[in-house]
Amino acid sequence: MNESASLSELLINFLQVQLFEAINLHDQMVVSQLHETLRCMKKLKADSRLVLFTALETDYNRREPYITYLVRCRQSLLATLSFLDKQIQRIDSFKGNCKYYFTSLCVKLFLEQYQDDVREFVNNFQNTSLTDEKNELLEHFLDQLYERISQHPIWQTANDEQLEDAYNAAERSIMSEIYIYAFYPHRDADLHRDLVFHQHIERLLEFITEDHEALQIPKIYRSLAPWPAAQEELASINAYKAPQDKLRCIQRCCSNIMDLLKIANEASVPGADDLVPVLVFVMIKANPPSLLSTIEYINGFYKNRISGEEQYCWMQFSAAVEFLKTLA
Repeated sequence: MNESASLSELLINFLQVQLFEAINLHDQMVVSQLHETLRCMKKLKADSRLVLFTALETDYNRREPYITYLVRCRQSLLATLSFLDKQIQRIDSFKGNCKYYFTSLCVKLFLEQYQDDVREFVNNFQNTSLTDEKNELLEHFLDQLYERISQHPIWQTANDEQLEDAYNAAERSIMSEIYIYAFYPHRDADLHRDLVFHQHIERLLEFITEDHEALQIPKIYRSLAPWPAAQEELASINAYKAPQDKLRCIQRCCSNIMDLLKIANEASVPGADDLVPVLVFVMIKANPPSLLSTIEYINGFYKNRISGEEQYCWMQFSAAVEFLKTLA
């Protein structure tokens, strides 16, 4: 009799706990069901409750193999969903690459019709000395190209996104034509300045580590050094010629660092004071050529269009370069 009473009390208590949880969750259907279950349970004698409890236990044991089967099925379904998600990501990536190639090909065919205009623009750009005048000349020529693209038969049925892709492809193509003149406006002087700064960073590489007191990298983040993924992003910056592509490379580098810092310290959100010291260290390890020319190139031909996260990353990157100049 004591065992029956004890089991009955446990069962009643369990149902009451479930009832309180349902009330807190405002689940009215479950609240109604539990109230009715408790009402029926209280009408039963202790022995009858024991019989009910034993029947529930027997039913659960009988269903256990099926529950195990359901768990295995769910795990299999989750694995299948994960596989399908990756396949969708691959398809989206392939789709994006195809769209980029097709757009670039259309723009190439379009620009072939205006070779003389492009050649004349390149000559004018080359013969212009001031950066502001170069930028004004570039913007004027790109505006003309955008107008022609929007009126061209190839893009007659294009939507806004497709037109924007065409504009970006046209800009990349034009920037590749004037890259040397825009990136090194003073030619040998710029090359010499970049070489001197590159050699300065090489000397820093001989003694600067993540523990160096000048960097002041918080100890909690030092175990993640040397941040190879961020180094790879930064090392590839000169593979891009358009200023916006160089800036996105910098943004990916900063985002990679921030993601790792968040993993290292989940208790707080890393800020600029955490990012810049690590970014300086990554710059020293990667040491991409023409770093100073990259700064002037983006400032000269893209600064007015920087906003949002790009602007934040650009500010931290510029601050890191300035700090590098002071290290000795």
